[in-house]
Amino acid sequence: MSEVETQPTLTTIININSNKPDSQALFNMQISLEIPDDIGSRLTAKWHNLPQRSLEIMAAQAYKSGILTAGEVRRMLNLPSRLAVDEFLKREGAYLHYTEADLEQDLQAVAKVIQTNDHCL
Repeated sequence: MSEVETQPTLTTIININSNKPDSQALFNMQISLEIPDDIGSRLTAKWHNLPQRSLEIMAAQAYKSGILTAGEVRRMLNLPSRLAVDEFLKREGAYLHYTEADLEQDLQAVAKVIQTNDHCL
């Protein structure tokens, strides 16, 4: 029986915490990724903070898949504002969920504002 050669691995730990104090936390999850050292070194050279980048990729993919909302992405990544979330999602190619119904609703709102302003003039 031949032995399988094992490669050294870089273990990356990702902590996902809610923003609430521990007594109110809904979850506290730790994910461990074992990556061969040579691959881990290249990823770290590219992204520097591999645990943070892994978390960002997971958040972007979950948003693209409709699993997370923009607000949940903000909480997951501890981003300071909705604008920061929008910038992050754009950078990741995870464009905002905006349907034709959303567009129609926005157009109606704009038309209403214009109509109201016309009466004020």
